[in-house]
Amino acid sequence: MDRKEFLTEFLGALGAVKLTYFSVDPDTLTGRVHYDPSEVGSDPDEDDFYQDFCWHMMETNVPGIDVFNLAKLLNAHKLLDIDKIKVPRTELRELFNAEYAIGYDQHKFDRILEELKKVIVNMVDDGEETDIFFIHE
Repeated sequence: MDRKEFLTEFLGALGAVKLTYFSVDPDTLTGRVHYDPSEVGSDPDEDDFYQDFCWHMMETNVPGIDVFNLAKLLNAHKLLDIDKIKVPRTELRELFNAEYAIGYDQHKFDRILEELKKVIVNMVDDGEETDIFFIHE
């Protein structure tokens, strides 16, 4: 799994419409998350429809395909309210299984969801890591 591909879905689920990369180093990606100004209630002439980020992640440690697919599902179906999953776990598992034609039981799915919830991407303001992007229930 490619780091950029993973971030596209993960940050997309959190509202990103575009990612711009500043640097791609072996252990860190830095860039900017762009939001749709009409979605965040911003004036398009203002600078508050983007957020810089820094993800400390090596290619070899990127979450696996199941976690990627869960982020992709959340993004495609707009299943987040800001950063909180809008549907119960059991319903999310059913959607996941149907979307990817698999039959994971709740225990297997819970492990995938827990791994997704551990993903942290740092927000950067004025060159400092100040907050985080994450997904929770």
